Amino acid sequence: MFSIVLKTYAGLATERHALTVQSHVLKVGFEEDTVLANASIHACARCGSIALSKQAFDKMGSHDIVYWNSMLKAYAMHGQGKEVLQLFSRMDAQPDGTTFVVLLLACSYAGMVEQGTKIFETMSNNHGIAPQPDHYTCMVDILGRAGRISEVKELIVKMLMEPDPVVWSALLGGCRKHGETKLAKLAAVKVKELDPNNSLGYILMSNIFCTDGHFNEARLISRESDQKKKKINKQGDGREDSKKGTRFELD
Repeated sequence: MFSIVLKTYAGLATERHALTVQSHVLKVGFEEDTVLANASIHACARCGSIALSKQAFDKMGSHDIVYWNSMLKAYAMHGQGKEVLQLFSRMDAQPDGTTFVVLLLACSYAGMVEQGTKIFETMSNNHGIAPQPDHYTCMVDILGRAGRISEVKELIVKMLMEPDPVVWSALLGGCRKHGETKLAKLAAVKVKELDPNNSLGYILMSNIFCTDGHFNEARLISRESDQKKKKINKQGDGREDSKKGTRFELD
């Protein structure tokens, strides 16, 4: 029950609410419950209190990787990149793939390019964890924000799997920020090919054209996006009508 309440409070309540629930948890002696402790760390962070998250974390006598990841996420959620790295240096559990996603996200939010690059390299070299799409997306975002587009291109070429739409979207965001129109077009095409119903590629590409003063191209992209939305809506109407027994021809 306490776990459900904490999850419900997360992002909606204040520090006072979270503290009240924690007080009840201590009163009934559940402070060392595994599920409840992690829910408490997460809820307190979402409520804006890193101090309460750390309090819940410190009350546990021993920490497995789930606890460490929860506290790392709490710091990362509040943009405290240095605290994330400091906590990671104290970890006495074997990190997993989730750990490195959190570390890379924290580096991205804090603009710590060199630290993020080093973490990405040590993930496989020192810990034997093969990068997954989420890790590549974080690195594309880190390098793209910093304007190191050539390194982004090298990274994508070296990926162990085909880049997914999220990776291309991250590249597109970096291209937009630094005016890399040519590469942005390639990324936008890839996003549309792999996830044609996602409007993000259209929006970012339209914004890039507007920034460069190419308003005709921006209008064409917006028109294409509108046509795609209409087609999706039409298909949705067709599915609904077919359930009612009405024949509806789709394009």
